[in-house]
Amino acid sequence: MSTQETDRHLVRLLQLQASYSKKVDQLLDIGVDLGSQFDVIQLNLLDVALDMLGVPADNSGKWEPADGDKEAVVPDWLFCRDWFTETFFDTVNEGTALECMAYIESTREMIRKVHTL
Repeated sequence: MSTQETDRHLVRLLQLQASYSKKVDQLLDIGVDLGSQFDVIQLNLLDVALDMLGVPADNSGKWEPADGDKEAVVPDWLFCRDWFTETFFDTVNEGTALECMAYIESTREMIRKVHTL
């Protein structure tokens, strides 16, 4: 698959994620209590897109500092996707192709930086 074709699929996945997230927010804004159903209805196409972009899986839930030690040294094997997730929700507001491509490019740039460390 060419980069251009991959980008087209990535943009569509991100647009669907943005649209879905916006609808969930609207439900919450009008007071709909999703309660225990929230995990069931959650759609995470962002993780699929991050996988396609080569972002390592988040394994931060598998590590906890001993006795809650906030000064603990973070192990080399630990990877957290929080930056990628927060950046998506901070920058992709309307779900336009332009917003999605900007996010894809910033993600690729961050991956390049991480690989050069």
